[in-house]
Amino acid sequence: MAQHRRKPEEARRDGSNPAFKWILIAVAVLGVVGIGYSIWSAKAGGAATGPVTLDDVDPQAIAEQAQPVRKGSASATVQIVEFADYQCPGCAYFATTVGRPIRAAYVDSGLVQMVYYDYPITSAHPHAFLAARAARCAGDQELYWEMHDMLYARQQEWSLDRTAPVERYTGYAQSIGADADAFEDCLRSERYADVVTANALLGEQLGVRSTPTIFLNGRSVGEAWSDFGRMRQLIDGALADGPRPSGAAPAPVDSPDGQGAVPASPSGP
Repeated sequence: MAQHRRKPEEARRDGSNPAFKWILIAVAVLGVVGIGYSIWSAKAGGAATGPVTLDDVDPQAIAEQAQPVRKGSASATVQIVEFADYQCPGCAYFATTVGRPIRAAYVDSGLVQMVYYDYPITSAHPHAFLAARAARCAGDQELYWEMHDMLYARQQEWSLDRTAPVERYTGYAQSIGADADAFEDCLRSERYADVVTANALLGEQLGVRSTPTIFLNGRSVGEAWSDFGRMRQLIDGALADGPRPSGAAPAPVDSPDGQGAVPASPSGP
Protein backbone atom coordinates (compact mmCIF):
# COMPACT_ATOMS: atom_id res chain seq x y z
CA MET A 1 0.00 0.00 0.00
CA ALA A 2 1.74 3.14 -1.20
CA GLN A 3 2.05 6.20 0.96
CA HIS A 4 1.59 9.69 -0.36
CA ARG A 5 4.89 11.56 -0.29
CA ARG A 6 5.60 15.24 -0.57
CA LYS A 7 7.79 16.32 -3.44
CA PRO A 8 11.22 17.60 -2.32
CA GLU A 9 10.17 21.22 -2.71
CA GLU A 10 7.12 20.53 -0.55
CA ALA A 11 9.13 19.00 2.25
CA ARG A 12 11.47 21.76 3.34
CA ARG A 13 12.77 21.10 6.84
CA ASP A 14 14.82 23.06 9.35
CA GLY A 15 17.47 20.31 9.55
CA SER A 16 17.41 19.69 13.31
CA ASN A 17 14.26 17.56 13.37
CA PRO A 18 13.29 18.35 17.00
CA ALA A 19 10.48 16.14 18.22
CA PHE A 20 7.22 16.63 20.11
CA LYS A 21 7.79 17.67 23.73
CA TRP A 22 11.54 17.94 23.15
CA ILE A 23 10.91 20.57 20.51
CA LEU A 24 10.65 23.29 23.14
CA ILE A 25 14.05 22.37 24.51
CA ALA A 26 15.51 22.06 21.02
CA VAL A 27 14.51 25.64 20.23
CA ALA A 28 16.85 26.90 22.92
CA VAL A 29 19.57 24.27 22.73
CA LEU A 30 19.85 23.60 19.02
CA GLY A 31 18.82 27.01 17.67
CA VAL A 32 16.12 25.81 15.32
CA VAL A 33 15.88 28.00 12.26
CA GLY A 34 12.72 29.39 10.70
CA ILE A 35 10.22 27.09 9.06
CA GLY A 36 10.27 26.85 5.29
CA TYR A 37 6.62 26.45 4.46
CA SER A 38 4.36 28.08 1.92
CA ILE A 39 1.37 29.43 3.86
CA TRP A 40 -1.56 30.50 1.77
CA SER A 41 -5.22 31.08 2.36
CA ALA A 42 -8.08 29.73 0.27
CA LYS A 43 -11.81 29.94 0.87
CA ALA A 44 -14.95 28.44 -0.62
CA GLY A 45 -18.09 30.24 0.41
CA GLY A 46 -16.41 31.36 3.62
CA ALA A 47 -14.90 27.94 4.35
CA ALA A 48 -11.12 27.86 4.73
CA THR A 49 -9.87 25.17 2.35
CA GLY A 50 -6.12 25.65 2.71
CA PRO A 51 -3.43 26.75 5.17
CA VAL A 52 -3.80 30.21 6.66
CA THR A 53 -1.23 32.77 7.70
CA LEU A 54 -0.26 32.32 11.34
CA ASP A 55 0.63 35.20 13.62
CA ASP A 56 3.68 33.39 14.98
CA VAL A 57 5.63 30.67 13.15
CA ASP A 58 8.31 30.37 15.80
CA PRO A 59 8.89 26.63 16.41
CA GLN A 60 7.82 26.93 20.03
CA ALA A 61 4.58 28.66 19.05
CA ILE A 62 3.89 26.03 16.38
CA ALA A 63 4.44 23.22 18.90
CA GLU A 64 1.95 24.80 21.26
CA GLN A 65 -0.66 25.53 18.59
CA ALA A 66 -0.50 22.16 16.81
CA GLN A 67 -3.07 20.39 18.96
CA PRO A 68 -3.66 16.76 17.96
CA VAL A 69 -6.80 14.74 18.67
CA ARG A 70 -6.46 11.86 21.11
CA LYS A 71 -8.42 8.69 21.74
CA GLY A 72 -7.77 6.40 24.66
CA SER A 73 -6.43 6.65 28.18
CA ALA A 74 -3.72 9.22 28.91
CA SER A 75 -2.17 6.64 31.24
CA ALA A 76 -1.82 4.01 28.50
CA THR A 77 1.69 2.57 28.34
CA VAL A 78 1.63 2.48 24.52
CA GLN A 79 1.03 5.52 22.34
CA ILE A 80 0.51 5.52 18.59
CA VAL A 81 1.09 8.86 16.89
CA GLU A 82 -0.20 9.32 13.34
CA PHE A 83 0.38 12.10 10.81
CA ALA A 84 -2.26 11.68 8.12
CA ASP A 85 -4.10 13.29 5.21
CA TYR A 86 -7.84 12.60 4.86
CA GLN A 87 -7.59 12.44 1.06
CA CYS A 88 -4.61 10.05 1.05
CA PRO A 89 -5.59 6.49 -0.05
CA GLY A 90 -2.95 4.93 2.19
CA CYS A 91 -4.34 6.82 5.16
CA ALA A 92 -7.83 5.56 4.34
CA TYR A 93 -6.48 2.01 4.21
CA PHE A 94 -4.79 2.40 7.59
CA ALA A 95 -7.87 3.99 9.17
CA THR A 96 -10.35 1.39 7.94
CA THR A 97 -8.26 -1.79 7.87
CA VAL A 98 -5.68 -1.35 10.63
CA GLY A 99 -6.60 1.62 12.81
CA ARG A 100 -10.15 0.58 13.65
CA PRO A 101 -9.16 -2.96 14.73
CA ILE A 102 -6.40 -1.44 16.89
CA ARG A 103 -8.95 0.84 18.53
CA ALA A 104 -11.29 -2.08 19.20
CA ALA A 105 -8.58 -4.40 20.52
CA TYR A 106 -6.34 -1.99 22.42
CA VAL A 107 -7.61 1.58 22.68
CA ASP A 108 -11.09 0.89 24.03
CA SER A 109 -9.56 -1.26 26.78
CA GLY A 110 -7.17 1.52 27.86
CA LEU A 111 -3.96 -0.20 26.78
CA VAL A 112 -3.14 2.14 23.89
CA GLN A 113 -3.67 5.84 23.23
CA MET A 114 -3.97 7.03 19.63
CA VAL A 115 -2.86 10.56 18.73
CA TYR A 116 -3.91 12.02 15.38
CA TYR A 117 -2.14 14.96 13.70
CA ASP A 118 -3.44 16.50 10.47
CA TYR A 119 -0.92 16.56 7.62
CA PRO A 120 -2.91 17.67 4.54
CA ILE A 121 -0.83 17.66 1.37
CA THR A 122 -2.91 20.31 -0.35
CA SER A 123 -0.88 20.42 -3.57
CA ALA A 124 -2.04 16.87 -4.36
CA HIS A 125 -5.22 16.66 -2.30
CA PRO A 126 -7.27 19.86 -2.62
CA HIS A 127 -10.01 18.74 -0.21
CA ALA A 128 -7.75 17.35 2.53
CA PHE A 129 -7.51 20.59 4.51
CA LEU A 130 -11.28 21.10 4.51
CA ALA A 131 -11.78 17.47 5.54
CA ALA A 132 -9.43 17.97 8.50
CA ARG A 133 -11.48 20.99 9.55
CA ALA A 134 -14.71 19.02 9.06
CA ALA A 135 -13.58 16.35 11.52
CA ARG A 136 -12.67 19.01 14.07
CA CYS A 137 -15.98 20.80 13.56
CA ALA A 138 -17.72 17.50 14.29
CA GLY A 139 -15.51 17.27 17.35
CA ASP A 140 -17.27 20.35 18.72
CA GLN A 141 -20.25 18.02 19.11
CA GLU A 142 -18.18 15.15 20.54
CA LEU A 143 -18.30 13.36 17.20
CA TYR A 144 -14.71 13.70 16.00
CA TRP A 145 -13.93 10.00 15.60
CA GLU A 146 -17.30 9.29 14.01
CA MET A 147 -16.57 11.93 11.37
CA HIS A 148 -12.98 10.68 11.05
CA ASP A 149 -14.30 7.21 10.22
CA MET A 150 -16.98 8.56 7.87
CA LEU A 151 -14.52 10.69 5.88
CA TYR A 152 -12.16 7.78 5.36
CA ALA A 153 -14.94 5.31 4.56
CA ARG A 154 -16.41 7.68 1.96
CA GLN A 155 -13.08 9.02 0.65
CA GLN A 156 -13.56 7.73 -2.88
CA GLU A 157 -16.86 9.61 -3.01
CA TRP A 158 -15.94 13.11 -1.85
CA SER A 159 -12.38 13.12 -3.18
CA LEU A 160 -13.76 13.22 -6.73
CA ASP A 161 -15.75 16.42 -6.15
CA ARG A 162 -14.59 19.24 -8.40
CA THR A 163 -15.47 21.91 -5.83
CA ALA A 164 -15.13 22.07 -2.06
CA PRO A 165 -17.54 19.42 -0.70
CA VAL A 166 -19.07 21.55 2.06
CA GLU A 167 -22.61 20.28 1.49
CA ARG A 168 -21.44 16.66 1.28
CA TYR A 169 -19.53 16.93 4.56
CA THR A 170 -22.59 18.55 6.14
CA GLY A 171 -24.66 15.56 5.03
CA TYR A 172 -22.10 13.22 6.59
CA ALA A 173 -22.24 15.18 9.84
CA GLN A 174 -26.03 14.96 9.93
CA SER A 175 -25.89 11.21 9.29
CA ILE A 176 -23.71 10.65 12.37
CA GLY A 177 -26.08 12.65 14.57
CA ALA A 178 -24.56 16.12 14.49
CA ASP A 179 -26.55 19.35 14.45
CA ALA A 180 -26.17 20.12 10.74
CA ASP A 181 -26.62 23.88 11.10
CA ALA A 182 -23.99 24.21 13.83
CA PHE A 183 -21.61 21.98 11.89
CA GLU A 184 -22.05 23.95 8.66
CA ASP A 185 -21.57 27.26 10.49
CA CYS A 186 -18.24 25.94 11.75
CA LEU A 187 -17.20 24.57 8.37
CA ARG A 188 -18.12 27.78 6.51
CA SER A 189 -15.61 29.75 8.54
CA GLU A 190 -11.91 29.67 9.36
CA ARG A 191 -12.39 27.81 12.63
CA TYR A 192 -9.55 25.34 13.22
CA ALA A 193 -7.72 26.52 10.09
CA ASP A 194 -4.90 27.81 12.29
CA VAL A 195 -4.70 24.53 14.22
CA VAL A 196 -4.62 22.38 11.07
CA THR A 197 -2.01 24.71 9.56
CA ALA A 198 0.11 24.37 12.71
CA ASN A 199 -0.28 20.57 12.58
CA ALA A 200 1.13 20.54 9.05
CA LEU A 201 3.97 22.87 9.99
CA LEU A 202 4.88 20.70 12.96
CA GLY A 203 4.95 17.63 10.74
CA GLU A 204 7.33 19.32 8.33
CA GLN A 205 9.46 20.51 11.21
CA LEU A 206 9.74 16.93 12.45
CA GLY A 207 10.74 15.68 9.01
CA VAL A 208 7.48 13.94 8.13
CA ARG A 209 7.48 13.43 4.37
CA SER A 210 4.71 11.00 3.61
CA THR A 211 1.29 9.94 4.81
CA PRO A 212 0.49 8.02 6.79
CA THR A 213 3.52 8.33 9.05
CA ILE A 214 3.06 6.24 12.18
CA PHE A 215 5.09 6.16 15.39
CA LEU A 216 4.71 3.67 18.22
CA ASN A 217 6.15 4.91 21.51
CA GLY A 218 8.30 7.32 19.57
CA ARG A 219 9.67 4.87 17.02
CA SER A 220 8.73 4.80 13.36
CA VAL A 221 6.89 1.61 12.43
CA GLY A 222 8.06 1.89 8.83
CA GLU A 223 5.79 -0.02 6.46
CA ALA A 224 4.27 -2.09 9.27
CA TRP A 225 1.36 0.37 9.36
CA SER A 226 -0.20 -1.45 6.40
CA ASP A 227 -0.53 -4.81 8.19
CA PHE A 228 -2.65 -5.29 11.30
CA GLY A 229 -0.80 -8.50 12.21
CA ARG A 230 2.56 -6.72 12.20
CA MET A 231 1.14 -3.78 14.14
CA ARG A 232 -0.31 -6.17 16.70
CA GLN A 233 3.11 -7.76 17.18
CA LEU A 234 4.69 -4.33 17.71
CA ILE A 235 1.98 -3.27 20.16
CA ASP A 236 2.16 -6.52 22.13
CA GLY A 237 5.95 -6.17 22.29
CA ALA A 238 5.67 -2.60 23.57
CA LEU A 239 3.11 -3.65 26.17
CA ALA A 240 5.46 -6.39 27.34
CA ASP A 241 8.32 -3.90 27.63
CA GLY A 242 6.36 -1.75 30.06
CA PRO A 243 5.88 2.04 30.22
CA ARG A 244 7.24 4.08 27.33
CA PRO A 245 10.54 5.86 28.05
CA SER A 246 10.44 9.51 29.02
CA GLY A 247 13.64 11.34 28.25
CA ALA A 248 15.40 9.40 25.52
CA ALA A 249 17.19 11.61 23.02
CA PRO A 250 15.34 11.78 19.70
CA ALA A 251 16.84 10.70 16.38
CA PRO A 252 15.90 12.23 13.02
CA VAL A 253 12.77 10.86 11.40
CA ASP A 254 14.75 10.15 8.23
CA SER A 255 17.75 8.50 9.89
CA PRO A 256 19.89 6.26 7.64
CA ASP A 257 18.52 3.00 9.04
CA GLY A 258 14.96 4.13 8.50
CA GLN A 259 14.19 3.66 12.19
CA GLY A 260 14.19 7.28 13.30
CA ALA A 261 12.71 7.95 16.70
CA VAL A 262 10.22 10.56 17.75
CA PRO A 263 9.42 10.90 21.46
CA ALA A 264 5.90 10.37 22.69
CA SER A 265 3.48 13.21 22.11
CA PRO A 266 3.07 15.59 25.05
CA SER A 267 -0.10 15.40 27.05
CA GLY A 268 -2.87 17.88 26.41
CA PRO A 269 -6.34 18.23 24.96
